[in-house]
Amino acid sequence: MNGRSRMKDLLIVQAFAPLFLILLVKFGEQKTIGLVWKFFKTVRRLPCETLTKAMQHPLFATTLLELVCIEWIILSLWGVWKFTDSQNANFVSQGEALGEIEKISDAGVTFFMTYVLPLAMDDLNTKRGLIVFFVLMAMLIALMRKTNLYYQNPVLVFLGYEVFRFRFETTQVSKYQGAQLVGITRRPVREGKSIKRQEIAERITALIREVLDSDHGFEIYVVMKDETSQRKRLIVEEGENGGFKQKIRDSIAKTIREKYCSEESLYAAGDELANEQDRFYVITQDENYRPFDLGVIPEGQLENFRLEDKDNADALLFQFIIQRGGTVKQLWAYQKLQPAAIPNRRQKGFQLIAKSRQEPDVFREMEDQMFIITPKVDILILGDEIITDEIKLMERHLGLETFLRTSAGRAADLIAESGLVKDTAKLKEYAERRNKRYAKKMMQIHKFPVASMQKDELLNKLRTVERWKNVFDVEEGQVRLKTYADVEQLIDLFTERYTKSEVTGQEYDTEVKDKAEPLLT
Repeated sequence: MNGRSRMKDLLIVQAFAPLFLILLVKFGEQKTIGLVWKFFKTVRRLPCETLTKAMQHPLFATTLLELVCIEWIILSLWGVWKFTDSQNANFVSQGEALGEIEKISDAGVTFFMTYVLPLAMDDLNTKRGLIVFFVLMAMLIALMRKTNLYYQNPVLVFLGYEVFRFRFETTQVSKYQGAQLVGITRRPVREGKSIKRQEIAERITALIREVLDSDHGFEIYVVMKDETSQRKRLIVEEGENGGFKQKIRDSIAKTIREKYCSEESLYAAGDELANEQDRFYVITQDENYRPFDLGVIPEGQLENFRLEDKDNADALLFQFIIQRGGTVKQLWAYQKLQPAAIPNRRQKGFQLIAKSRQEPDVFREMEDQMFIITPKVDILILGDEIITDEIKLMERHLGLETFLRTSAGRAADLIAESGLVKDTAKLKEYAERRNKRYAKKMMQIHKFPVASMQKDELLNKLRTVERWKNVFDVEEGQVRLKTYADVEQLIDLFTERYTKSEVTGQEYDTEVKDKAEPLLT
């Protein structure tokens, strides 16, 4: 099941949340709480007897219905959170515009299930009635999945979302060309409006699976601590059926699949590092920042790792490689060697090993110690892209500061190009301050629409918007930045830090903020 399918299932669960809330209120019994508690207290001691008595109890069906209702409501609330969170990252523009928009306002199936069915069924507190209800629910859920009726969701209406059908005016994605799609959004939509799609996660996971699901080659390298970060090939015993090398390959591949291709994995572009959210960041290497230069090393220049190199070992690189149609694709997994992975480094203790298979109970000192290879994967490298959630590791050992300050410098240039600021020297100074959080704060400017506004329009906003009146020193149609505090105010302006509620008019301080885009299905 992919992420899109999982989201579809969560929307279906969400659609029936009002139904189960009504059922809980209608059929709930206070006595059942005590019965459930008594059941769990005795079932471990007398499992068969307890289960038999529970199924024969007159409130068995009611209790089961209550438990299902409570679990369904909790899962629905989690689904609402996941649906909202899914719109906060992973969006990239493909230059696609909407066309042939048709709003969807019917919610017939779920309306019937939510409001009519509870009134028509009065026997859900019996075993027979409960079975009939569960069978009916299973059929309706299957119908919603097969016919894409999951968007007929009263909960989405309550949350202020609109559902619409559309086609792309132009798209480079073949499966979307001429196809009718469904969008879900809180924002007004119109024909010709350019949108963004959730693409990063799909693209990255597709590339990972393409390599791992193919007949791939596998090699292990050790990254040395010298200035050049030279890598040496680690020759591992293969033996019958791949042997030790096969075990390592399978272990690392399993970790990659579970960690980076999980339905729960969230991805974001590298310029969103300032948000410091729990997700994988995709950082693009360029001429300014390239910690991993993993080009092909000629066979004659590639050294093998030797035992005497162990004290200079810094990290492990696992290479998965395929070749298709003359094109080579590589997936690299990086594992930083921690001090705990190098046993007895300080020689303050003794490592033991069995003397021989013939004498398994006799042990001797293991003199030539190496390091421990674990299933852990800290970083993935796909082409020029680095994928990781280990930002602290990147900052300590892989020079991420260079990326942060370069990106912040680009943001300063973007502000300078607007002509709004009289002297941009203060901007440059701010980006170069010792604490990296300042660079992180500045580097996300470009993703907000303020950066694309004209100078005169921005000046008008500074004069008319209550939040920004008299905040800046404006001389001759330009903002003068005297202090770092002025710079921070300017960054807050460009990143739209302050948000006003359309409902209450209350202004909120929202430093971590992502634009919610339509979710395409």
